Amino acid sequence: MLERPRVVMALKASVAAMAAWLIALRLPTATDQYAFYAPFGAIATMYPAVARSASQSVRAVVAISLGAATGLGVELLLGNGVLALGLVVGVGMLLAGLPWLGENRSYVPIVALFVVLLGQGDEVGYAGAYAGLFLLGAVVGVLVNAAVPAFPVQRADHALDRLREVVADHLADAAEQIRDGRDLDTADAHAPGGETLARATDRARRAIDDLTEAAQANPRARLRPDAAPTRRATFRALERTVLLVDDLYALADDQPWGARAGAVAPQMRGPLADALAQLGQAVLVVGPLDDKPGPRADVEAAMHALAAALEEHEQAAGPDPEGLVVATVLTTLRRTLAALTPTDRIALARDVAPGPARTEEP
Repeated sequence: MLERPRVVMALKASVAAMAAWLIALRLPTATDQYAFYAPFGAIATMYPAVARSASQSVRAVVAISLGAATGLGVELLLGNGVLALGLVVGVGMLLAGLPWLGENRSYVPIVALFVVLLGQGDEVGYAGAYAGLFLLGAVVGVLVNAAVPAFPVQRADHALDRLREVVADHLADAAEQIRDGRDLDTADAHAPGGETLARATDRARRAIDDLTEAAQANPRARLRPDAAPTRRATFRALERTVLLVDDLYALADDQPWGARAGAVAPQMRGPLADALAQLGQAVLVVGPLDDKPGPRADVEAAMHALAAALEEHEQAAGPDPEGLVVATVLTTLRRTLAALTPTDRIALARDVAPGPARTEEP
């Protein structure tokens, strides 16, 4: 359970709330009745990443201060009647539109309203207690968060592994359909493995974004400086492969030259299926930072065979829609493999068995 980020954040929020409450109760008696704003501040500004907790704390305190100032100004002009209530809410909503406040914008009209309705003769004291105790709780929350900073590397790895599996399933499914001479089943394009590409990609993107954010001002991240950058690079490479799969299904849907991807000439069908299948196998094990040439060499060899089949087809039939479809897929395959290849291994293709290669855009 302690490996789950939500459980850890819940424990930290509980500790921060208790600590803020105990500290607030020991402040001068004038603020005792408002002491609950301290644990409220600790909870409201608790986020998985320490840097985000700190930034959101600042934004929240600024929003509360704006609301308090609005409430005090309107109360000074109109008292605390119904007109003051309407004006304070209207002005507070306008100020809440400031983009910098982000998700804390709702504090502006709410605090302004509270100052007018709950201050009741002690508006300044109430506003100061609200802002001050909330700030106290926020500071306690940030300190507790920083004491046990989250660094969700394992969660990012799980999301990336799942994305690899889903992408490989889709490529294997597409290869099988093309090998059998069937067109790609677009109705089932997002079903292999029981999980859609979009869902797996979004989950991985969120996990990588959370890891990148958690690395900021995080002592654990300083011990592993490459953890976040390497996983982001891996995600970008996998994202390129997702675009390849999307392009395959788009070709099946759009048929831009009137040719179906699954109904190309038989001499190109097998090499096309082999290239997709080999890429699916490579996706499971390779990344943009490793230097193992084996899986990439298999993909490259399959693409050479596909390029040779395409050249043979064009020599016999000339440029035609089927050749354009295969050339488009081949170009995307090469770009995808490049994304999965370290920059110092880009020359790998020169070390593979020779064969004609089509690299230009159709």
